[in-house]
Amino acid sequence: MSGRDILVIGLGNPDCGDDGIGPLAVKALSRRLPGGVRVLIRSGDVLALLEDWRGADAVLVVDAAALMSEPGRIHRIDAVRQALPNIRPVSST
Repeated sequence: MSGRDILVIGLGNPDCGDDGIGPLAVKALSRRLPGGVRVLIRSGDVLALLEDWRGADAVLVVDAAALMSEPGRIHRIDAVRQALPNIRPVSST
């Protein structure tokens, strides 16, 4: 995939238990990615992600989510090919 701008983002707060799985997974993955793939860790404002991925050809976001399924299940959502699921917001305590 040379010549493409690919961005991998680990989203979550490592100080909040399992919410830190996104950054943890991306840090581990970054050692195996080919050169030229950009890696970012974000724990704050998710709207700032729009600026992060401006101009990228492909963006992969790794995040922990409560989707009312079994723990550890991986959900792949391709927003280009399918509608985003209608998930009720869950707040952290």
